[in-house]
Parts: sequence; C-alpha cells; structure tokens
Amino acid sequence: MNSSDLIIKKANKLFQERKFKEAQHLYKQATQSYGSELLSLNIELCKENIDGVNPKINRKDDRFSSTNLKDSYIASLEQQLDQTQRLAERYFKQCQLQKIKSKGF
Repeated sequence: MNSSDLIIKKANKLFQERKFKEAQHLYKQATQSYGSELLSLNIELCKENIDGVNPKINRKDDRFSSTNLKDSYIASLEQQLDQTQRLAERYFKQCQLQKIKSKGF
C-alpha cells in the first residue's frame, strides 16, 4: 500500500467520523497521485456536508447502527428457528401417522 492509498484510507475514515473538512483536505492531497477525476465525488460530498447541503449524512441514521442490525438479525434467526421447529413437529406427526397406518391400526 503506497502513501496515497493510506491517505485515501485515512480520508475515508475521517468522512465516516463526519470530519468532512479534514477528509476533504486529504482527498485533495490524494488527487496529486490519482488525479481529480477519480476523487472529485468524494471532495464534492465533503463540500456538501461542510456547507450543510446534505443533511442526511450529517444526522446519524439509527436504523443501521450495529445494535439495531444485531437485534434484527437475532429476531430473524428466532423466527427461522420457530418455523423450523413447527415443520419438524409436523413431519414427526406425519411419520407417526404413517407408522400407525402401515401397522394396520
């Protein structure tokens, strides 16, 4: 990983931390190696957030917090487990009925 890659990695981290001015500065610095075309969108997103044009990124979206994602995943697993249990019970009952029918009861 060269120094420009490290600069972009650091800029991405700063952007995620909502430190848009610092991130923009590093993206601009990286344009010396990669050219402005490659990083123009990153720089523009930083500018919009600095100017308050893009309020969605400025506010934290709790729907995607790791806690909510874990809770959602756990709820999904519990639902799958419940469904699997019901199917297993249904198949067991069907097997028991087949045994009874095959014995002639």
